[in-house]
Amino acid sequence: AVVSTQSTGGPILLLHGWPSTIVEFYKTIPDLVEQGYTVVAPCLPGCGFTPSPRVPGVSPFIIAAVYASLMQRLGYSRYVVHGGDWGSFIGQMLTSLYPERVSGLHLTFNRPLPGIRLLVQTLIGTILPGLVYSTKKEEDHMHPISGLSEKTYKQGAYFHAQSCMGDSIGYGMTDSPTGLIGWIGACYALASSSRDPTKTMEENMDEGLENFGIDHVCAMLDVFWCTRSAQVSMRIYNEFYWRDLKAFQSTYFKDTPVGIANFKNELFHLTRWVSGEVFGNIIQFSAYDKGGHFCHLDNAEDAVKDLVTFAEKLQ
Repeated sequence: AVVSTQSTGGPILLLHGWPSTIVEFYKTIPDLVEQGYTVVAPCLPGCGFTPSPRVPGVSPFIIAAVYASLMQRLGYSRYVVHGGDWGSFIGQMLTSLYPERVSGLHLTFNRPLPGIRLLVQTLIGTILPGLVYSTKKEEDHMHPISGLSEKTYKQGAYFHAQSCMGDSIGYGMTDSPTGLIGWIGACYALASSSRDPTKTMEENMDEGLENFGIDHVCAMLDVFWCTRSAQVSMRIYNEFYWRDLKAFQSTYFKDTPVGIANFKNELFHLTRWVSGEVFGNIIQFSAYDKGGHFCHLDNAEDAVKDLVTFAEKLQ
């Protein structure tokens, strides 16, 4: 935990995803502390500097309970939860388990689960976008559907592989720097790439790596390589798919204030109306023309600004 000496804001729990580490927040944490917020940013179990689970069953719901216990032991009874990627999932799970402890839930990765509203958005939005999207920016984030589908299809391959054969892939990533860079590097490239229809998927992926910067990519890879944690860190996919998926699909947030920040190169986007199928109290819904799945690396300024604006609304 990084405690602000100003103490003008409350505690914020920052949750990262995969293949990310707390390195993702190296710009965010100082900015938040400077503005008076106390920040707690734990690594995922087995990811980077956190010890690996010794038994099976450490699923995202269990991780959420561990984080809630951590905050309680640190003396924080009520706090803002912020997350992207797995941090978004775990943040939602923590909120569903302990709603009385979460003053607000702020997400940079919207909930990627199918529902009737998503189907309506996709079908009607393609033909009559004015009936579905409230702004041109919101429409541009969702279209063209072909580019979104291609990116989702290619990006989704790793999720299925790691859910079923993560350990097999992990041997190559732990044994070889080339294997580590080849697998995780492609994830980074896709996570921040655009869907420019005038470019090939490969050209968009090259742009994604440029958006991160080679120093940021190497810093992330160093954490996985030096701690030998690439293989173990992927097991969260298997745990979620086989243990938590059905329970997660049934969660609904009626009263908890929710803020959602949509960055241009995110893997996909949902409208505020579709998001309302799960989140009943959305108090902030914003869109940005820069940034991707790991927005704290390629657009930290807007990521921090959106989080602080949301936190201020809760005070």
